[in-house]
Amino acid sequence: MIKASSRRIVLVTSCIGGGGAERIVATMAAYWAHANHEVHVVTLRADESGPAYAFPPPVRIHRLQLVVEHNPVLDLRHIGRLWRLRRLLVSLRPAFVLSFIDKLNVAVLLSLSGTGIPVVATEHLVPWRNPLGPVWERLRATVYPWARAVISPTPEMSAWFKAHYSGTFRTMPYPGHHEVALGPQEDRSPVIFSAGRLAREKGYDLLLSAFAGVSEKRAGWRLEIAGEGPERGVLTEQIRAFGLQSRVCMPGHVSDIAARMRSAELFVLSSRQEAYPMVLCEAMAAGVAIIASDCPTGPRAMIDDGENGMLVPPDDAAALGSAIIELIDDAPRRRRLGAAALVRAPQLAAAHVMLEWDQLLLDAGSGPP
Repeated sequence: MIKASSRRIVLVTSCIGGGGAERIVATMAAYWAHANHEVHVVTLRADESGPAYAFPPPVRIHRLQLVVEHNPVLDLRHIGRLWRLRRLLVSLRPAFVLSFIDKLNVAVLLSLSGTGIPVVATEHLVPWRNPLGPVWERLRATVYPWARAVISPTPEMSAWFKAHYSGTFRTMPYPGHHEVALGPQEDRSPVIFSAGRLAREKGYDLLLSAFAGVSEKRAGWRLEIAGEGPERGVLTEQIRAFGLQSRVCMPGHVSDIAARMRSAELFVLSSRQEAYPMVLCEAMAAGVAIIASDCPTGPRAMIDDGENGMLVPPDDAAALGSAIIELIDDAPRRRRLGAAALVRAPQLAAAHVMLEWDQLLLDAGSGPP
């Protein structure tokens, strides 16, 4: 931890409940509060749902309740929302503002135009897979040069932004929030565990298709998918169509993900796309053998294929099923992969990653990085 005089830091996010970016907000806020900085978290969503992440008492939460999930891009009410956001942020007089995710980055930079308050924007979605639409893209191109820096978690994402926008773009990992297990756990159950938002990009339909084939060949194994999202109905119907009701569980949001990972034999990330999946940090810290889709970004930055996990082609249920059967049939290999993941985990944890973010904090008041 880099020692610096106490500074006032403001983190702006859409919400603080149930999500990878929101988990990063909570981790950073807690870290900086522990370092005796004055930390404020500003949220904008009026329709926030799901369990909120916990913050230590020194962190101050400001809920503006300005927007809902779907807002027309051309809405005169945005002017009033930007003014309210600007008024709050200026009143806090922060050393710097850290904003989270594409459209909100645009809103924060617009709201603070002309104030001289430094803004660091963070990107969490693969931009070429998640276009914002012509109006938002034009706005992003206009305001990103105003940011002190725009941070992406992988070199591929930073390279894309440099090729498409003007501005200062940097690659920095985001901090994982987890407690690294003390050692490999031997008393694991024949469970394949996964966790994330129940949305198409997470590829749970692929995981269910893969598991349907696995369950026919390897009896006694179960699949558990934790999380909530818009695809629950579709996935529930798929489970019924495969006849897997007794072997697949979708418990919704759970508070004991780390414990479930430590008791499972396998963790599977079946995503079609990822930026920098925090759930892999948690799985590595649990010492569980990991199989992950080799998305264009994300898992390959965290996993060395065959060393501390397995990477399989994305959007390929057959390859995913084959990898699962490989590890089901090879318990010593599962143990080796889990132990190697445990060794890698501290490098992804907040205590290590936040050193670079500390330096960004120190640089915030002295010009662009």
